[in-house]
Amino acid sequence: MNTPEMGIHGFIEFGNRMLTFALAAVAVLMLVYLWNLRKERRDLFLLAVGLLASIPAQAIIGGITVLSNLNPWVVGLHFLVSMALVVFSTLLVNRAYGRTGRFMKLTLAPIPGAMSPVMTAVAFFSAVAVCLGVVVTGAGPHAGDANAPRNDLDWDLFSHIHAVPAYLITAGAVFAVYFVLRKGITGLFRTAALLLLAVTVLQAVIGFAQYYNGIPALLVGAHMLGAALLMSAATNAADVARFSPKL
Repeated sequence: MNTPEMGIHGFIEFGNRMLTFALAAVAVLMLVYLWNLRKERRDLFLLAVGLLASIPAQAIIGGITVLSNLNPWVVGLHFLVSMALVVFSTLLVNRAYGRTGRFMKLTLAPIPGAMSPVMTAVAFFSAVAVCLGVVVTGAGPHAGDANAPRNDLDWDLFSHIHAVPAYLITAGAVFAVYFVLRKGITGLFRTAALLLLAVTVLQAVIGFAQYYNGIPALLVGAHMLGAALLMSAATNAADVARFSPKL
């Protein structure tokens, strides 16, 4: 329950819990709807199960977060499960609309054979960057509470380590867009590649801005939102590249 002493933090926490209930309701309805299709559309059913299972996991980790006085490692795990939800949701949307998977309804444009492993690597390094970003945040000043512990790691050192996979993601996104434009590739992969590059550049701008401006809380929050967008964009690009015919 929100109290005046909690201030805006109370409203944020209350809003987070309400959205969790809404997400759980959607996940349950989706699973009920897919129950009779669980053998025919096993892909959708398993992704729906993954989404639903992640929600109680989040609730348990959230409780541990409170009991541990916002321990940065537990808070970080809470965030990483949210990123898993983003990945499951992205794949579920692609499968539900027939963009990828065994039940594709669309004819995808051919792409260079090297594109699929490159996009898979980009998705992998996106996950690595997010995990390292959690470590960096845990070392920084924004604990959510004045008395919350930090992980006592060197924030500046891990910021530079965190930047390494970010550079690799950027290189992969530029590589994809270069070939998309050079070979005139159209359709879903073109959109996925351009979106991936746009999100990557946005994250880079926010990251550099927060690093050189004293890590303001609003930019940290924007960077976390950008991490969710990056995971979705990278997952989508890798998924579309996997199912696209090769040149």
